[in-house]
Amino acid sequence: MARLADYGIRDRDAVTLRLEDLDGEEVKIMGAEIRDGNWGDFAVMDVMKEDAEVVTVVTGAIFVIDALKDATVKKAFPLDARFFKRGRTWIFE
Repeated sequence: MARLADYGIRDRDAVTLRLEDLDGEEVKIMGAEIRDGNWGDFAVMDVMKEDAEVVTVVTGAIFVIDALKDATVKKAFPLDARFFKRGRTWIFE
């Protein structure tokens, strides 16, 4: 009988992080996918950290999602970024 582990397209061994784990760190966003969630859109990003480790980052931050949607349409990846939290809002440069 087939097993669930035989299916799927994403690397299940990849490390999954949140923006909090990258606060202030320079990263390279290799690509992103915007998905529908229970409380609105959320983003799944493939990110290369400064130490060259590639991780998956998941966020529902509205300004980050907005910028990722625009970058996806414009086929702008890869992108350099640094994320910061200001109050309860995630900002980036």
